[in-house]
Amino acid sequence: MKIALVVPGGVDRSGRERVIPALLSLIARLSQRHQVHVYAVRQYDQACCYPLLGATVTNLGQPQRGRGVPGRTLLWRHRALVRALRADGPFDVVHAFWAAVPGWLATTAARQLKIPSLLSLAGGELVALPDIGYGGQLHWQSRLLTARALRQATCVTAASSFMAALAASHGVATRIVPLGAEPCAGATVAAPSSSSSSLMRSLYPGRFAVSIAMILAPTPCMRSPA
Repeated sequence: MKIALVVPGGVDRSGRERVIPALLSLIARLSQRHQVHVYAVRQYDQACCYPLLGATVTNLGQPQRGRGVPGRTLLWRHRALVRALRADGPFDVVHAFWAAVPGWLATTAARQLKIPSLLSLAGGELVALPDIGYGGQLHWQSRLLTARALRQATCVTAASSFMAALAASHGVATRIVPLGAEPCAGATVAAPSSSSSSLMRSLYPGRFAVSIAMILAPTPCMRSPA
């Protein structure tokens, strides 16, 4: 399977600094059996491409001009992602890790290219805690991007039952897929089982065990791309 994974960052070429362990484990595990292309919204300011854990990472970067114009950087990254997906594809699925910017970019591009999309809620996208300045619901831009991404995604996963309940309050059905990472660097990954009952557990590390295949067959949380 050929998978496009859209992430905010957390995939530094060093594999040690400015990384998200759950993402690194996900990339390493998927790359064992699938062709994985990772698209980072802004790991670095300049666009670049490099290998990481068996995958190819394309950093979208940011435009050199017009950064102060509202929405210009977002639209520039959308065009850059669509160009990259066309150049590197065709893909079987586009998977967004985090809603808001990564989610909107991934699901919008997937709809444009008529590819199924999976959106993983992984943080504070659906909360607003003004006392500590935390949450994706604090600002209207983030609320709008998250809402659009949730509507456009073929399937949505949530990292906890609490997050799934928040998504339900927005009218979005989810599957609960907790985040996970290998217990230590260099840990041996068990060989995936070939049985269909274990497929969902085999593709992702630790408890982050959802099969990309679930969005390629009808499920209660699916919506076909327009």
